[in-house]
Amino acid sequence: PGSRVEDFDRDGGVPRARVHLPSRVGGFGIRRHTGPAGGDSAYVGMLCLTLPQLLDANIQGASDVESRGFLNTLQPLLGAGSFDDSRRADRFDGFLRSGIPEARAFDDAWTRMRDAVVSLTSSFGGPAAQSVESGPLSRPAAAAGTRLSDRNQVVEYAKVQHALTSQVESAAAEAIHRRVGQMDPSNASRVSFACADRLSTQLSSSWPLHEVRFRNDEYDEAMATSLGLPSPAIRAGGHDGRALPAVGSLPRVLDAYGRQLLTHPRLVNIEGLRTRWHDDCQQVVHSTLQEAGFQPSMEVFGLFASIVPVNARLQVSSRFNQQHSQRHIVPDIVYSDPRCGGARRLLEVKTLGHTVAEHTAAALAQVGTRGAPRIRPVDRRAAKVGPEYVDHARTIDTALYTAGVPPPPAGAMGPAEQRLRSYDRIQPLVFGHLACGSDDVHKLADVAGGAIARWTWQAAGAQTLPLSRAAQVRRVYRLWGLTAARARARASLAALAYVAGGQIRSGDIRTLQDASLQRHQRATSLAYRLAAGPAVVSLPLLSRG
Repeated sequence: PGSRVEDFDRDGGVPRARVHLPSRVGGFGIRRHTGPAGGDSAYVGMLCLTLPQLLDANIQGASDVESRGFLNTLQPLLGAGSFDDSRRADRFDGFLRSGIPEARAFDDAWTRMRDAVVSLTSSFGGPAAQSVESGPLSRPAAAAGTRLSDRNQVVEYAKVQHALTSQVESAAAEAIHRRVGQMDPSNASRVSFACADRLSTQLSSSWPLHEVRFRNDEYDEAMATSLGLPSPAIRAGGHDGRALPAVGSLPRVLDAYGRQLLTHPRLVNIEGLRTRWHDDCQQVVHSTLQEAGFQPSMEVFGLFASIVPVNARLQVSSRFNQQHSQRHIVPDIVYSDPRCGGARRLLEVKTLGHTVAEHTAAALAQVGTRGAPRIRPVDRRAAKVGPEYVDHARTIDTALYTAGVPPPPAGAMGPAEQRLRSYDRIQPLVFGHLACGSDDVHKLADVAGGAIARWTWQAAGAQTLPLSRAAQVRRVYRLWGLTAARARARASLAALAYVAGGQIRSGDIRTLQDASLQRHQRATSLAYRLAAGPAVVSLPLLSRG
């Protein structure tokens, strides 16, 4: 939606190929109904499942017939005893020799699947292949649906269609990885493919949720960003190449993908656009933790007020505010983890726009080989959150010592750092430009989904707890993934409105930023007063950076 047909054929057809790949390998999970991974595998899998049920067969070498067929009149066509255990290696030989249209279609489908795997394996610099060396397609058509066990015995696949589809799709995924690895590191298709994860693919692989409704323009923008296609909104308005306010060496024009909309310093904080993106992600995490029974608290002020003596609070607060007016830190969420005996944890939610350094040099260094370790931008950003908290705590300790609080012995931690480390851990949740999530996002989604299942599986009528858990984890992923994609699309579209037509000048943007900052400072000051008590003007110990 919102993109042109030719957009899907750019970059060697990578966007179109991704649409048809399963989501587990970075695709969109919209499988074809025809072709090797679609109709061919379904047809072969169906015959592998049904034909052995039509004739009597000797099972496990028994002398008597143990498996009764439903249509033994087909023995002249399929071959008597074709599906005995001793005939597994050529069980479809009689069927293929019959020459009937169904048999020819079976043989053609098997050949097309084998040829597709050979072609994909050899494409884009892959190893030259003349035949399929492993997997279900390494067997001849007469032995379709079987494999050699570790003891060199012929055994049947439990799910033939799944095995065939997986082999074809794995070969396609390997080919795309090699193709993407040959692209320029800044290529949008390469960036989107490299950063894809289970969270970002929810936009295409999930059914709609009433909790997360998209406007048409939001959905178009989110889908185009996920596939690395040009922004439909920028194209429709003719804003590609639109001038941006000059800031240092940053690009001075808007590109076709809108990547500067949430990274340009003169745009990112207009009327709290990026804050809205952050707050949407924060709210959906908080509501999920509430449902899981983790007792979360959001935007917690005053957690560290008790470490400051009453007679020093005014002096510390005043001095810290004068020197560090922009360094207030408050944890986004504090919750209890039942797995650790109710230990309290701090959650810090971050959003990461498209930055050249993070999304090209680091994130894409390992792309080109499927399964190779990747250093994703969201994980690099998440790794910085803990040290940032510790640095802030040490800055607060310095302010305390200056106000007359006795310093600890040499080498010991100060009171603010001790209080910070008394919490079980600081958990960074980073939501990226492509609606992907850092490692802790995935871990928390899994834990929260499991906790919800434990509370609800019997009342929901689930057959077992593991089945309910899998369903709840999928629901959490859908909710978080769709919310992150919509929030980023909304922020981008809102930022685009300010640069459309060149109506917003640098001075106008600065005025909007200052007004937004003043409102935020007033709200923060009031929250500190309420949290720390009437004796304290403001004690900014922990807040978002």
